[in-house]
Amino acid sequence: MKLNKDDLYWTNKKHTTYAVLVSPGFGAAWSTAYGTPLAYDKRIVKYIIEHQKDKKRWESDWSPIYGPGMCKGEAEFRKFLAGIGYDADAICYLGVREISVRKVEVDFKWCITAHDGWEELHVLDIDDSWNFCG
Repeated sequence: MKLNKDDLYWTNKKHTTYAVLVSPGFGAAWSTAYGTPLAYDKRIVKYIIEHQKDKKRWESDWSPIYGPGMCKGEAEFRKFLAGIGYDADAICYLGVREISVRKVEVDFKWCITAHDGWEELHVLDIDDSWNFCG
């Protein structure tokens, strides 16, 4: 995967590692259901890092905005994604509460796979020719 360095959320000042979002949990398939750019778009990574700290935002299963099954944090996140140009109706929000931020070194290949919605980040050495990700 060829990444534009301007699109990444750098985790250090030397720009040697960047953040990738992964959603473990069955039925989650957050970035893999929509498309990998969700996993590394720096605007989304920054939003998750800033908003995940507020646990109350992610607890309730009711939002006056979107109805049953979506907590306040998910409803606000949906609105945020629509505001930055994503098709908010096409994104699966089931795994948003469990998103974790992983660091990837810039010289490594990676991919996200999903099994029953459980996403996993696979990082391969730069010299690794094994094509795990298809």
